[in-house]
Amino acid sequence: MSEELTLREQEILTILKQEPMLSQDDLSKRLGISRSAAAVHISKLVKKGYIIGRGYVFNERVGIAVMGAGLEEIHGDYNMEQIYSEQGGPMIQVAENLTNLGVPVTILSILGRDSAGEQIFSRLNSARVNTNHIVWSTENNTAKMTRLVAEHHCSSVKDYTILEELDINLLYKNKRMLTNCEYLVLDNSLPYITLINAVQTAVQKEVQVVLHITNQYSTYPLHELLPNIALLVCGNKELTSISGDINLNLKSMRNMVKDFLDAGLQAAVITIDGEGVLIEGGEERSMLPLPPNIDTEMDKARTKIISGILYALLRNQSYRQGVRLGLGLR
Repeated sequence: MSEELTLREQEILTILKQEPMLSQDDLSKRLGISRSAAAVHISKLVKKGYIIGRGYVFNERVGIAVMGAGLEEIHGDYNMEQIYSEQGGPMIQVAENLTNLGVPVTILSILGRDSAGEQIFSRLNSARVNTNHIVWSTENNTAKMTRLVAEHHCSSVKDYTILEELDINLLYKNKRMLTNCEYLVLDNSLPYITLINAVQTAVQKEVQVVLHITNQYSTYPLHELLPNIALLVCGNKELTSISGDINLNLKSMRNMVKDFLDAGLQAAVITIDGEGVLIEGGEERSMLPLPPNIDTEMDKARTKIISGILYALLRNQSYRQGVRLGLGLR
C-alpha cells in the first residue's frame, strides 16, 4: 500500500474512521456530492489498500515511519565572519523529501521548547508530515551541532544531551506507530540500546528497516543489527569509522559490504566521495556517478537517496532507479 491520497480521499478516510457505520448516502450528503461519486472514492480507497473489504475495516499500515533526532546545525568560519544556521537533521530531511514525493510519513522525534524546536516542528507541519508523535522535552534544548571550517581544517562542538531521552520507554509508548508502516527509517542519533530494540520491534511485525549511518552522530558496531536490516545507507567516511581502517579503497569497501551481506544485511547503498554511489544487494551490483558539485553536501545527498529508494521500493522498482530518483531531487 503506497499510493498517495487525494485531499478528498483523506477527508473521506478521516470521516469514516470517526464514524465507521456511516452509509454511503449519508457520506455523500456530508460531502455535498452524489452517492455514485462517494462510491467511486470508497472503491479507490479499497484499491489503494486503506480500506480492507466491506464494512470499512481500515488498514493502518500506511507509508513510512521515521525515528531520529531533530537537529540545529550552526555553520561558520573561524573568524566568525560568515555564519548561518539550519534547523532539521537527516531524519527531518528524509521525512520532508518523502512527503514531497507524495508518500505518507509519520515521524517520532524529540525537540526542545526553544526556537530551533519550534522551527523544526513548523517545517514538518508545512511539509505535511504527521507530527502527532513528536515529543517535547521539558529539560533539554534541541540537539545542536556547531561546525567551524577553515581552509584545511574543520572542527565541531555538539550538544546532544536531549537525545538520551530517545530511550526504550519512549519506544514502547510509540510501538504501534513504529510497527504500523511498511518501512521504518532509523539513524544513529538513537541510543544504541534504543536502536536495537526499535529494529527488533519492527522486524517482529514484518516491517522493513532502513538504517542511515552518519558521522553527525557516533558510529556503532553493526554485527547485532545487520541480520535485521533491509537497507543500510552510509558514506565512505562512515565505513572508515566502523572499520577503523583509514586506508579503505573501493575494493576494500566492496569486501566490507560483502561481509555485511554475508552477515544477513539485505542491501547496502554507499556514497563514495569523488567516485559515486555503490549499490550492493540482491541481484543489483553497480556504481552510479555523482552529479556535479554534490560532494560538498553529501549528508543531504544521502537523505535524498534514501527517499528516492523508498519511493521506488514502494512501487516495486529497483535500488538503482531509487538512487537515480533521489539524486535528482531538489
